[in-house]
Amino acid sequence: MIFFTTTNILAILHCRSTNHKAHYQILDVISFYRFFFRFYNTFLDASEDIFRNWTKCNLFDLPDIAWREKNLLLGRKIKLFNECKENWARNQNQLLNTTLYHCVKMLQKVCLLSKHVVIKTIRFPLYKLEHLMTEFPTMKIIHLVRDQRATLFSRFKMDAKINVKSFTPVVTDFCSRVHRDLLAIDMLANKFKGRISTFRYEDIAKNPLNMAKSLYEFAGITHTPEVSSHVYSITMTGNKTDCGKICTVKSNSTATAIHWRSQITLEHAQLIDFVCRPVYKRLGFKNVENEIMLRNNSIDRFEHNTLNDNRSNYLD
Repeated sequence: MIFFTTTNILAILHCRSTNHKAHYQILDVISFYRFFFRFYNTFLDASEDIFRNWTKCNLFDLPDIAWREKNLLLGRKIKLFNECKENWARNQNQLLNTTLYHCVKMLQKVCLLSKHVVIKTIRFPLYKLEHLMTEFPTMKIIHLVRDQRATLFSRFKMDAKINVKSFTPVVTDFCSRVHRDLLAIDMLANKFKGRISTFRYEDIAKNPLNMAKSLYEFAGITHTPEVSSHVYSITMTGNKTDCGKICTVKSNSTATAIHWRSQITLEHAQLIDFVCRPVYKRLGFKNVENEIMLRNNSIDRFEHNTLNDNRSNYLD
């Protein structure tokens, strides 16, 4: 299983014993927990159990409300569930519970026949992965990090509730969480050798084809010409897209990665620099010293350090 996370995105990959393709799921565990409060004492209890059930394909152990989660619309094999639900309800004229049972059973068979189970998630405390990594020896983690200024700018743009008064507390909370996750992922990487790898979003956006090969190599999945063609089509073709604010298809991934630099104010960028100092030290991001450094896209925002080397040095 690959657990793909971000602070970030996290991807969990679990390798099964068959020779079929991957089963892919996108989860926002906080959304799930909002409906699970009657069954779990804490968000952490709920999230760990959710991942365990998806990893083991124990889909009937998930509450019915899980099957109404909007992210089930994403992922090629997950779409089979939505198609099943629509077709079964239309053709069989059955009640919702009967339809859900039939379609969950169908998807469980698909999951069990898949060689890999891949879960992409956000906002999951990374220290909680230790239990899952121990329980599933073939599980791997892809940890994706991004420039905090870009992440926070995107969050401000999408969340109308964030204003001048709440800006500093939001930045402080976010950077503290990222720092905790970095300490946790370094600790886990030292314990579970070869099973965790951290990637920088900016590197993937700049060179998506080569970075895709690196991701597949780490995951132990065969990289085919079809994969390269697909990656090229969703990152480099220049085709315009109309898929909303949250989208995995970009006409130019490099331009998307640096767009925030022309939009964020210098004052906000420097405030994030100050608050996120411990994060910058670990990830190699540079402070914005002036307007020119912020706007000039030819000036790198980070040192080209290797994120996966010498992790133990950051645990002192």
